[in-house]
Amino acid sequence: MPIISVQNGYIYKKSKKSSNRFARFVFLVFLCSTIIISFAFFAFSKFDLASKLNLNSFMIFESKSYYAVSVFESDDYSTCFENANDVKLQGGAGYVFAKNNKYYLIAHIYKSKIDAENVCQNIEGFEAKFFEVKLDRLTIKNQFSAEQISVLKQSLQLVDLCYENLSKISHSLDLGEIFDAEARQKLQVFKESCQQTEQTLHKAFQNVFENVVINVKIFNSEVISSITMLGASQNLSSDVKYVLASIMDSFTKLQSKVKA
Repeated sequence: MPIISVQNGYIYKKSKKSSNRFARFVFLVFLCSTIIISFAFFAFSKFDLASKLNLNSFMIFESKSYYAVSVFESDDYSTCFENANDVKLQGGAGYVFAKNNKYYLIAHIYKSKIDAENVCQNIEGFEAKFFEVKLDRLTIKNQFSAEQISVLKQSLQLVDLCYENLSKISHSLDLGEIFDAEARQKLQVFKESCQQTEQTLHKAFQNVFENVVINVKIFNSEVISSITMLGASQNLSSDVKYVLASIMDSFTKLQSKVKA
């Protein structure tokens, strides 16, 4: 409908609907242009989108932390080791743990930070401190089958199972809740469980020599060997703590080799 009459005709009022349609059209053109430009950038640049998103990666171990109570530290291994027997005589692990170019004499390892703090406050005769033993998340890019990946995950879970079983046995021995004979029986049962895990691992990876597989096999073997040696222990409570600390140490070394 004309709204203004002029000499040569009329000026018509623009329709609101037409304006909205035009605005939508402009927006769609802008959006499509942005998408096309972005796609072109990724296609022709050196940006490797697949690797950034780790599309072919599989997680075989979730990150977690444990807390080691240290009663002595030094830049020199032998200095730490000289004090190990004193710690063992008092029921501690007496294991020398290397971290960030320093050596720490370990009394015990805990899952809870609060437990580690409380133990540090109650230890007498030593300057006790605690530090985090960080077990990082592990992923692999190898094209293993779903069954093989599941076996790797199970094998790496030994580090958690070792903590649960060994710390419980050590705690029960410290409190006098069980005798050495019962503790050794529990250790034997746990060792047999570890051996079954090892057999499954070897069966799943026959003739496979990938770095991650080799190092997981070594770790499993070290766990079984360490638990076996406890059978001849003369100071079981202390030696169980020692083995637990050594297993944690072995796992951190496994991680560094797998990531290398």
